[in-house]
Amino acid sequence: MTLAPAPADGFVRYGDRLMLSAALGGVLALDSSNRGEQLQEVYSVTRTSEEAGVACVRTAWTVTPPEGASAPEDGLLRVGHKFCLSAVGGDGEPLYLQSTPTRCTISTMAARRSEE
Repeated sequence: MTLAPAPADGFVRYGDRLMLSAALGGVLALDSSNRGEQLQEVYSVTRTSEEAGVACVRTAWTVTPPEGASAPEDGLLRVGHKFCLSAVGGDGEPLYLQSTPTRCTISTMAARRSEE
């Protein structure tokens, strides 16, 4: 898979395919072989090594509007606009990136401090 070159104007548009750099190196990759155990269908996301950070179906994320919404006429993704990122799973169907909120309570903070 090859990605289109970055647009000259530098803007991200709905429908663009992009790769997401991981803070520790490599790129964000869908791992559709590792299904999570939750009520809804979930799969792992991992990061590649630096060498394996190449464009492929599991590392190329497509910017799409959320279900029921449409992209603006000019197609530009703007600050504050809702959007989804999807990659192709092992069965050829799109899977969407979703964040999971992490809650840190006083008791877990205290437990972490006592371990130090």
